[in-house]
Amino acid sequence: TPLTTIAISQEYAQKLDEARTPSNPQEGTMIRRKEDHIRFDKQIAGGPGLAHATQLLNEGEFYDKGRLFNIVRLGPGDAVGRHQHVGDMEVYHILKGQCRYDDNGTEVMLHAGDTAVCPDGEWHAVYNDGPDDMEMVCLILFK
Repeated sequence: TPLTTIAISQEYAQKLDEARTPSNPQEGTMIRRKEDHIRFDKQIAGGPGLAHATQLLNEGEFYDKGRLFNIVRLGPGDAVGRHQHVGDMEVYHILKGQCRYDDNGTEVMLHAGDTAVCPDGEWHAVYNDGPDDMEMVCLILFK
């Protein structure tokens, strides 16, 4: 999609491949240690600054039900720019801090413990206007 197109290095591609193959797998289970998660910094949807993301699931681990399950940290002044979801929906669950959330043009403040859902066809954005980092879980599921 236009929002997630990134060029990746050969090193990053190798790390992706390694992360897709859990060590010591048991039937029906997978453990991914903290040091094995893929992390990346990226500007998202034209928002200012960078989103610092940790992938909880990697491509191919969603059983064709979704495409993103990350923890994202936004520093003060950083944002995920306004974008529309088409054919999927996104959930933000705020873990730490606070942010200004654009829900189809209506802005509200979200705080740790709050959850926002952007259904298929709708628009949203999130801005860290506060003095501290904010962290959220981001989940994108297919329609």
